[in-house]
Amino acid sequence: MDKIRFGMIGLSPGNGHPYSWSAICNGYDPEAMETCPFPVIPRYLAKRKFPEDGLQEAQVTHIWTQSRALSEHIALASRIPNVVDRPEDLIGQVDAVLLARDDYELHEEMSRPFLAAGLPVFVDKPLAVDRKTADRIWKLQTYEGQLFTGTSFRYAREFSLTDAEREALGELVYVDACVMKSWDKYGIHIVEPVLSLIGDQGPIRDVRSASAGDATIVQAEWGSGLLATFTSLGSIPAPVAIRLFGTKGFKEMKLEDTYSAFKASLQAFVDVIRGRTAPVRYDEVMRIMELIECGLRPSAAGRDAVKSEEADAGMDKVKVSKVEVVQAVKGPLSADAVEAALARADTAGSGAADADASRSVTVRLEWERKNADLEASRDKEEMAE
Repeated sequence: MDKIRFGMIGLSPGNGHPYSWSAICNGYDPEAMETCPFPVIPRYLAKRKFPEDGLQEAQVTHIWTQSRALSEHIALASRIPNVVDRPEDLIGQVDAVLLARDDYELHEEMSRPFLAAGLPVFVDKPLAVDRKTADRIWKLQTYEGQLFTGTSFRYAREFSLTDAEREALGELVYVDACVMKSWDKYGIHIVEPVLSLIGDQGPIRDVRSASAGDATIVQAEWGSGLLATFTSLGSIPAPVAIRLFGTKGFKEMKLEDTYSAFKASLQAFVDVIRGRTAPVRYDEVMRIMELIECGLRPSAAGRDAVKSEEADAGMDKVKVSKVEVVQAVKGPLSADAVEAALARADTAGSGAADADASRSVTVRLEWERKNADLEASRDKEEMAE
C-alpha cells in the first residue's frame, strides 16, 4: 500500500508541530533539528529510533509556511523533499493536508481551498473557539469525514482507561483537569480528553467560568450530576493532568509522552482516510466548542449588565450581568469570596436561565484587587510541542 502524501502548512508562534509532526512521518536530520526554535523537539526525537518509531503509512512530501527560509529549514530538519511558494500549490501534489497552525482565527480561511478541492484536512487544535465559526468550517466539507480536528492529547495513552480501571473507579462523580498556558489555545488539551473519558453524561445543565490574571477556570455540570472543573493556569508552570473521582476510587493521569500522542493522532487521521475508523463527529466538536466558548466569551448572549452591591473581601464593585460578572483581582482571594460572588451572579442571572432553556447562567469573574500591584514576571515553561 502506497504511503499517503501529506502537505504541511505552518507555522504559527509557539507551535512547533510543522517540525515535530513532519519528523514523526519522515524521520529527521539531527544536526538541522538542533537549530529549530523548539529545543524540546530534538530532545524527545533523540529518544526514538527511526524509521521504526515513525509513522509507517504517511510521508510529508511538501511544505508551505509564510517564509520561504523557514519552510526550507523545516524541510531540511524534517526531510521534506518539496517546498512550495503558495499554499494552493499543494493541491494536485498531495493526498491530504496537515494544517499545523493553532492560530485559529485563520483556520476557516486557510482550510477552505483544500476542503473545496476534496482533500482530507487535519486542522490543528483548536478548530475554532466558538460554535458558530466551527459550524461554518464544518460545512465547508464536500463529503463526510473530510475534516479531522482536535488535540493530539485525546489519543495519549496516559488519558485512557481500561475496563478494570473503570470498574475500580465506580461511577464518576467529579473530574478535575489542568493545563498551563492560555485557555483559548490550550484549554482543549484537557476539555477534549475529559469528554472522551466521561462518555455520554447527558446535556450540560450548568456551566460557569472565572478568570484571574491569565488563568481561567471553567466548571460544568451534566444532566447525570457529574461535575468537572477545567483550569488553564496561564504562566504558572503545570502538567497536563486529569484527576478522576468515582464512587469507589480515584485516579490521577498526567501526560508524559507527547511524541506518542502526536503520532497516535496522525495515525488516527490516516485511519479515517483509509476508512478504518469513523470520522470525527459534529456533535463531539460542538460539545468541545461549548466549553471553550464559555471560558472566553461568557457574555456572548449579549444580555444587559446590572450593578450589584459592593463586593466583600476587599474587592471592587462587581458588575453582574445575567451571564457575566466582571471584576479584577491581582493577588490572593479567598475561596469563600469567590463562592459568594458566584452566588450573587447566579441570583442576578436567574432570569437568564428562564429565558434561555438551552443552558444555565454562565458566569465569568475577572478580578482586580484594589490598590494591589503584584505583577511579577515568571519564567514561562514551554509545553512540549
